Amino acid sequence: LDLVSRRFPRQLAYLNLYPNYASSTQLGSNTYVEHIEAYVEHVDTDYISYDHYMYANRNSRFLSNLQIVADACQETGRDLWIVLEVSNTSRLLNRGEMSVQAYGALSYGTRLINWACWTAGWFEPDLQIVDSNDNYTPMYDHLKSVNHEIQRFADEYMQFERIATFALGELSGQFFDSAALPPMSWEGQNVFTSLSIDRNGAASIGYFEKKDGSEYALLVANGTDIRGNEGENTFSFRVPYALSVTATINGEKTTLTPDENGVYSVTIPFCGGSFITATRDEAAAFRAEAAMTASAAPKSKVVLNASSLGFGLHTDNGAEKAEELAELGVEFVVGQAANGAVAALADKGIGVFATDPYFRGALEKTLGISTSSPLSYSDFNAMARYLEDKPGWIVAKGTISNISRQTEVAPNGIFAIQPTFIKRSGPALSVDYAYLGALANAAHYSAANDKVLWHVIETREIPTQAIGAPTAKQLAWQIDSAFTFGAKKVIFSSFEALADDSDLLAAAKASIEHWKALAPVYNSYTYQHAYAAETSIFSAKLPLSDLEVSLASVPAIQSLSADGPVVFGLFTKENGTALMLLPGDPEAVLEENFATVTATITLSDPAKKVTAYIDGKPTVLPVKNGAVQIAMAGPMGIFITID
Repeated sequence: LDLVSRRFPRQLAYLNLYPNYASSTQLGSNTYVEHIEAYVEHVDTDYISYDHYMYANRNSRFLSNLQIVADACQETGRDLWIVLEVSNTSRLLNRGEMSVQAYGALSYGTRLINWACWTAGWFEPDLQIVDSNDNYTPMYDHLKSVNHEIQRFADEYMQFERIATFALGELSGQFFDSAALPPMSWEGQNVFTSLSIDRNGAASIGYFEKKDGSEYALLVANGTDIRGNEGENTFSFRVPYALSVTATINGEKTTLTPDENGVYSVTIPFCGGSFITATRDEAAAFRAEAAMTASAAPKSKVVLNASSLGFGLHTDNGAEKAEELAELGVEFVVGQAANGAVAALADKGIGVFATDPYFRGALEKTLGISTSSPLSYSDFNAMARYLEDKPGWIVAKGTISNISRQTEVAPNGIFAIQPTFIKRSGPALSVDYAYLGALANAAHYSAANDKVLWHVIETREIPTQAIGAPTAKQLAWQIDSAFTFGAKKVIFSSFEALADDSDLLAAAKASIEHWKALAPVYNSYTYQHAYAAETSIFSAKLPLSDLEVSLASVPAIQSLSADGPVVFGLFTKENGTALMLLPGDPEAVLEENFATVTATITLSDPAKKVTAYIDGKPTVLPVKNGAVQIAMAGPMGIFITID
């Protein structure tokens, strides 16, 4: 690909893969999944393209092929392209047979559809769009009609991202394979409810969310009949707290009105489809979801001290994982409180501080769960008002411009923040330089508004949001980053992500043990502000205005310096001072290339005792010429007290 790009810089390097009915010899692998995995690993395109001719090959794996490739695209941040069948080996296809392929592909988030073939290719010469005499066959008008119909809603469709695809009813076993899709009982979304299709109908349904989190959509592909016969089905659903619901059918967009029972209905022809969008009153939906959760969840007997150092994590399987969570050393879980989780966790001394029945979309959170996209200030404010008299918190995504206002209204004295550190674009990783800036601002405004700072660390790979998962060393550095800025709780976004990586789990456990041993000392100090040595390394990418501070408020220290990038977190108590030293070069953290950096602390009173806590154990450091020097090789920082 690099060679093609260099020699043909204005051309697209287009690669097209086999379908899932190709032989293992053609695929070069034992299974189709292995074939796609190998492509993803070795070929750096921003798309995956393949062709599938379900009528010519009379196979029943059309949807399973889409499922495998669409999931691979979603996991790696690529677009899904597909080549569909408009030609055949034995007959002319009708309009419905073209339409059902297109809508089926769109239900999986396909971004580009090619059709084979225009003229004689590998099908019969007279069964193409243009026959051997250069005349249009009837398929020309059929395909033109299908393409125009889809183009009518294409611009709107492209603003959304596929989250999942599922089956409703029994799809035709000959071509549309129901077994490839999860059933309609899937609860990954709670926007569209009570879905049904009449007269024993069936459909593949793609659930989508707008990229800014403001709108939701379904792409319904009617698979009741896939032979282009005449007929139709009525698809019905509800949208609780709807503000607006629209449906595009046959290329025409209309606003839907519910019946007296709140049910919306659209009539979809056989082989056709509908693109349905919805907006909701998010504040009202949030209040109802949270009220339902609060009333359904049993109360834990474990009391959580929000202002003391500790660790939590998110899991929806707390009951089954209680033993593992206790061994890890967390004090609370965010996730489902169903199936005995509260009691099972309480037996291990672990609290369930918040619960959440859904994990998708703008209502992915109820109490203590972050949204999949940054909350607007008005939404954050509305949720904060609801939580004024209830236990819970809202997680801010770490957009620096919103931090000052969000901390003012953050409920229950807690400001939880989840800034992105590792970004992924295809296979390439980079760091978000605003990560430390977000923590610095959150710490500053939390102190100013008498809030306790919590930090949620993303442990998952989320390609659809361009987020990369941390390595063990990167996780350890992020944990220490949180405590450098005076955070009291660190919450891992997914226990399952930790459990799937033994190195990551070991790093989390080691950090938890280290900081829990240090907790009595750390809790006795109050965070004041932070100071960055070698701030020039951050250049203009990192807004660390809070780090350009005077040391006048820390009388025990005359000066701080380092021969490389270091962030100093400054803490005080009556008759005592503490520092948290953090290796501060995000690029070095990303590359895991930690050069040794030496920090120098010049004391106002050389008689003071300086103690460094390494692996949770105190070590008294020698004071020479009124100063202490500490060498750090990363990734972890060092907590130091001056008494």
